[in-house]
Amino acid sequence: MYSEPYIGTTFRAYFPVAEEVTGAAAPRPDAAEPPRGLGQTVLVVDDEPAIREVAERILVMAGYQVLSTPDGAAALAVDERTHCQLLLTDVVMPVMSGRRLVELMRRRHPALPVVYMSGYSDGLRGTSQVANDQDIGFIEKPFTANDLLIMVNGLLTRTGSELSNLPY
Repeated sequence: MYSEPYIGTTFRAYFPVAEEVTGAAAPRPDAAEPPRGLGQTVLVVDDEPAIREVAERILVMAGYQVLSTPDGAAALAVDERTHCQLLLTDVVMPVMSGRRLVELMRRRHPALPVVYMSGYSDGLRGTSQVANDQDIGFIEKPFTANDLLIMVNGLLTRTGSELSNLPY
């Protein structure tokens, strides 16, 4: 490092020359094409507009239909008009938590697959519901498009034709 006041600073890094030439770098496992949707409807619920917009854009570009709301009450109202095949909801929201929303949605649609998302690493701590329910997933914010699409696809295809034949 070399620095002079009012002139600037220069950093130089010196690395040893590799003695062995290796092949091309192996492709990253997440570099593969992420799974695509087949027009299934996903209801995205998050009180942060930026998160909703990102999730919506990822899902739409992957072939899903998306309904988007800022809170649980709006999600329940949307569900009255149009049913979804998967619920993607934040855990921590004002007025109605994601857990409460899932409880109410599952009264209407007991087999509804759910993906909880949270910026807190322990966002679902103490929730035995997640551990005991194969139709519930969890993704931590921030997430990649690939991670989200793998999670959504996995839940929609986990029980095969049972989920694709749901009446909504």
